[in-house]
Amino acid sequence: MNIGGNFNHGIEIPRSPPKQTSLSDLKEETGKLASEKKLEMKPISEMNMSEKRKLEKLKLRDQEVRTHEQAHVAAGGKYIKSAIHYDYQVGPDGRKYAVGGNVKIDSQPVPNQPQETIAKMQVVRKAALAPAQPSSADHQVAQKASSEEAKARQELAQKKLEEQATEKYSFHQQQGESDSQDNFSIVV
Repeated sequence: MNIGGNFNHGIEIPRSPPKQTSLSDLKEETGKLASEKKLEMKPISEMNMSEKRKLEKLKLRDQEVRTHEQAHVAAGGKYIKSAIHYDYQVGPDGRKYAVGGNVKIDSQPVPNQPQETIAKMQVVRKAALAPAQPSSADHQVAQKASSEEAKARQELAQKKLEEQATEKYSFHQQQGESDSQDNFSIVV
Protein backbone atom coordinates (compact mmCIF):
# COMPACT_ATOMS: atom_id res chain seq x y z
CA MET A 1 0.00 0.00 0.00
CA ASN A 2 1.28 3.44 -0.83
CA ILE A 3 1.22 6.36 1.52
CA GLY A 4 2.09 9.88 0.51
CA GLY A 5 0.97 12.77 -1.59
CA ASN A 6 1.11 11.25 -5.04
CA PHE A 7 -0.91 13.37 -7.46
CA ASN A 8 -1.09 10.86 -10.27
CA HIS A 9 -3.09 8.51 -8.00
CA GLY A 10 -1.47 5.36 -9.35
CA ILE A 11 -2.94 5.76 -12.83
CA GLU A 12 -0.85 4.01 -15.42
CA ILE A 13 -0.77 5.22 -18.97
CA PRO A 14 -0.93 2.29 -21.41
CA ARG A 15 2.21 1.91 -23.42
CA SER A 16 2.30 1.07 -27.09
CA PRO A 17 4.07 -2.15 -28.05
CA PRO A 18 7.80 -1.78 -28.72
CA LYS A 19 8.76 -1.21 -32.34
CA GLN A 20 11.69 -2.86 -34.08
CA THR A 21 14.63 -0.48 -34.41
CA SER A 22 18.01 -0.78 -36.00
CA LEU A 23 21.24 0.05 -34.19
CA SER A 24 21.63 3.31 -36.13
CA ASP A 25 18.03 4.31 -35.29
CA LEU A 26 18.74 3.55 -31.65
CA LYS A 27 21.89 5.69 -31.63
CA GLU A 28 20.02 8.57 -33.28
CA GLU A 29 17.10 8.29 -30.83
CA THR A 30 19.47 8.10 -27.85
CA GLY A 31 21.22 11.26 -29.03
CA LYS A 32 17.88 13.08 -29.31
CA LEU A 33 16.83 11.97 -25.84
CA ALA A 34 20.12 13.05 -24.33
CA SER A 35 19.85 16.51 -25.85
CA GLU A 36 16.17 16.82 -24.81
CA LYS A 37 17.02 15.92 -21.22
CA LYS A 38 19.51 18.74 -20.84
CA LEU A 39 17.79 21.30 -18.70
CA GLU A 40 18.28 24.92 -19.51
CA MET A 41 19.41 26.72 -16.40
CA LYS A 42 18.01 30.21 -16.14
CA PRO A 43 19.42 32.61 -13.56
CA ILE A 44 16.90 34.24 -11.23
CA SER A 45 18.04 37.66 -12.43
CA GLU A 46 16.70 36.82 -15.92
CA MET A 47 13.26 35.68 -14.68
CA ASN A 48 10.12 37.78 -14.81
CA MET A 49 7.88 38.17 -11.72
CA SER A 50 5.58 35.32 -12.74
CA GLU A 51 8.52 32.93 -13.09
CA LYS A 52 9.94 34.06 -9.75
CA ARG A 53 6.58 33.43 -8.02
CA LYS A 54 6.31 30.02 -9.66
CA LEU A 55 9.85 29.17 -8.58
CA GLU A 56 9.13 30.19 -4.99
CA LYS A 57 5.96 28.04 -4.94
CA LEU A 58 7.88 25.07 -6.34
CA LYS A 59 10.60 25.44 -3.72
CA LEU A 60 7.99 25.52 -0.93
CA ARG A 61 6.13 22.53 -2.40
CA ASP A 62 9.39 20.59 -2.73
CA GLN A 63 10.14 21.14 0.96
CA GLU A 64 6.57 20.19 1.99
CA VAL A 65 6.65 16.98 -0.07
CA ARG A 66 10.06 15.90 1.23
CA THR A 67 9.07 16.61 4.85
CA HIS A 68 5.76 14.77 4.35
CA GLU A 69 7.38 11.63 2.94
CA GLN A 70 10.19 11.64 5.52
CA ALA A 71 7.54 11.70 8.27
CA HIS A 72 6.03 8.49 6.83
CA VAL A 73 9.42 6.79 6.72
CA ALA A 74 10.43 7.87 10.22
CA ALA A 75 7.17 6.60 11.76
CA GLY A 76 6.85 3.44 9.61
CA GLY A 77 10.11 1.85 10.69
CA LYS A 78 10.55 -1.76 9.62
CA TYR A 79 7.24 -1.80 7.74
CA ILE A 80 8.43 0.68 5.09
CA LYS A 81 9.00 -1.42 1.97
CA SER A 82 10.42 1.03 -0.56
CA ALA A 83 12.49 4.11 -0.95
CA ILE A 84 10.57 7.34 -1.38
CA HIS A 85 9.40 7.90 -4.94
CA TYR A 86 9.09 11.55 -5.93
CA ASP A 87 7.20 13.11 -8.81
CA TYR A 88 9.08 16.10 -10.19
CA GLN A 89 8.28 19.27 -12.05
CA VAL A 90 10.92 21.38 -13.76
CA GLY A 91 10.97 24.94 -12.50
CA PRO A 92 11.64 28.10 -14.49
CA ASP A 93 15.26 27.85 -13.34
CA GLY A 94 15.62 24.47 -15.07
CA ARG A 95 15.89 22.48 -11.84
CA LYS A 96 13.59 19.63 -10.80
CA TYR A 97 11.34 20.09 -7.75
CA ALA A 98 9.36 17.40 -5.95
CA VAL A 99 5.63 18.07 -6.28
CA GLY A 100 4.35 14.68 -5.09
CA GLY A 101 5.62 11.47 -3.65
CA ASN A 102 4.85 8.16 -2.06
CA VAL A 103 6.40 5.32 -0.15
CA LYS A 104 5.20 1.72 0.14
CA ILE A 105 4.30 0.31 3.55
CA ASP A 106 3.46 -3.27 4.50
CA SER A 107 -0.12 -3.04 5.74
CA GLN A 108 -0.97 -6.74 5.61
CA PRO A 109 -2.09 -8.44 8.84
CA VAL A 110 0.23 -11.03 10.37
CA PRO A 111 -1.47 -14.39 9.66
CA ASN A 112 -2.74 -16.20 12.77
CA GLN A 113 -0.99 -13.66 15.04
CA PRO A 114 -3.63 -11.18 16.24
CA GLN A 115 -1.41 -9.63 18.92
CA GLU A 116 1.36 -8.96 16.37
CA THR A 117 -1.21 -7.66 13.88
CA ILE A 118 -2.54 -5.19 16.46
CA ALA A 119 0.95 -3.82 17.12
CA LYS A 120 1.77 -3.66 13.40
CA MET A 121 -1.46 -1.86 12.47
CA GLN A 122 -0.83 0.73 15.18
CA VAL A 123 2.55 1.50 13.57
CA VAL A 124 1.02 1.58 10.07
CA ARG A 125 -1.73 3.98 11.19
CA LYS A 126 0.84 6.17 12.97
CA ALA A 127 3.02 6.23 9.83
CA ALA A 128 0.07 7.11 7.58
CA LEU A 129 -0.95 10.01 9.82
CA ALA A 130 2.60 11.15 10.68
CA PRO A 131 2.77 14.16 8.31
CA ALA A 132 1.40 17.48 9.51
CA GLN A 133 -1.21 17.37 6.73
CA PRO A 134 -2.03 13.76 5.77
CA SER A 135 -3.40 13.31 2.26
CA SER A 136 -6.66 11.51 1.46
CA ALA A 137 -4.57 8.45 0.50
CA ASP A 138 -2.88 8.63 3.92
CA HIS A 139 -6.29 8.69 5.61
CA GLN A 140 -7.36 5.64 3.59
CA VAL A 141 -4.27 3.71 4.71
CA ALA A 142 -4.92 4.72 8.32
CA GLN A 143 -8.56 3.62 8.05
CA LYS A 144 -7.55 0.23 6.61
CA ALA A 145 -5.04 -0.22 9.44
CA SER A 146 -7.72 0.62 12.01
CA SER A 147 -10.08 -1.89 10.41
CA GLU A 148 -7.42 -4.64 10.41
CA GLU A 149 -6.58 -3.82 14.03
CA ALA A 150 -10.26 -4.14 15.01
CA LYS A 151 -10.46 -7.54 13.26
CA ALA A 152 -7.33 -8.68 15.10
CA ARG A 153 -8.75 -7.52 18.44
CA GLN A 154 -11.93 -9.46 17.73
CA GLU A 155 -9.89 -12.55 16.81
CA LEU A 156 -7.85 -12.19 20.00
CA ALA A 157 -11.00 -11.86 22.13
CA GLN A 158 -12.46 -14.97 20.47
CA LYS A 159 -9.27 -16.94 21.20
CA LYS A 160 -9.40 -15.86 24.85
CA LEU A 161 -13.04 -16.96 25.14
CA GLU A 162 -12.18 -20.33 23.62
CA GLU A 163 -9.23 -20.74 26.01
CA GLN A 164 -11.43 -19.87 29.00
CA ALA A 165 -14.09 -22.35 27.88
CA THR A 166 -11.44 -25.06 27.47
CA GLU A 167 -10.00 -24.32 30.92
CA LYS A 168 -13.48 -24.37 32.48
CA TYR A 169 -14.31 -27.65 30.77
CA SER A 170 -11.01 -29.19 31.92
CA PHE A 171 -11.62 -27.97 35.47
CA HIS A 172 -15.09 -29.52 35.53
CA GLN A 173 -13.77 -32.74 34.05
CA GLN A 174 -11.18 -32.93 36.82
CA GLN A 175 -13.80 -32.04 39.45
CA GLY A 176 -16.10 -34.72 38.09
CA GLU A 177 -13.37 -37.34 38.34
CA SER A 178 -12.47 -36.36 41.92
CA ASP A 179 -16.16 -36.27 42.91
CA SER A 180 -16.69 -39.75 41.56
CA GLN A 181 -13.67 -40.96 43.52
CA ASP A 182 -14.97 -39.33 46.70
CA ASN A 183 -18.45 -40.83 46.36
CA PHE A 184 -17.72 -44.50 46.50
CA SER A 185 -19.33 -46.98 48.85
CA ILE A 186 -17.74 -49.84 50.66
CA VAL A 187 -19.91 -52.89 50.89
CA VAL A 188 -18.93 -55.54 53.47
